[in-house]
Amino acid sequence: MMLEKQKDYFATRYSLIPDSQLDFESIKGISKETKFMNWLTSFEAEKKKELYYRGTNYTLYCKQLSDDCFLMSFAKELQETIGEKTDEGIHDTLINNYKKCTILIQKHNKNLIIR
Repeated sequence: MMLEKQKDYFATRYSLIPDSQLDFESIKGISKETKFMNWLTSFEAEKKKELYYRGTNYTLYCKQLSDDCFLMSFAKELQETIGEKTDEGIHDTLINNYKKCTILIQKHNKNLIIR
C-alpha cells in the first residue's frame, strides 16, 4: 500500500458567480468582483478582521502585495491541553493556539495558492 504524499500547498481558482439574491449594492450595479476587491482592500485600514462563530475565534489579515496580488493569513483558534509539572503531579492546562493558513490571491487570473 502506498502512502499519500502530504502536500505543502494547493492551487485553485475562484469564481464569483452572480446569483438571484439582491442587496443594495447589487441594485446599484456593483458586481461581486468589485465587492470582493473592496473587502480585500479594506484590510489596509482595518488591519485585521475577527469573527467569533460557534465558540471559535477566527482571525484574518490581508496585505496587498501589488495591484494584482494579495497575501491573506487566516487563523482558527484551537484549544489544546498540555501537561504541566507540579510538586503534586502533572496537571492539565488549557492553552489557546491559532492554526494558520496562508492564501495568495491573484485577482487577474483568479488564482489561489493555499498553504
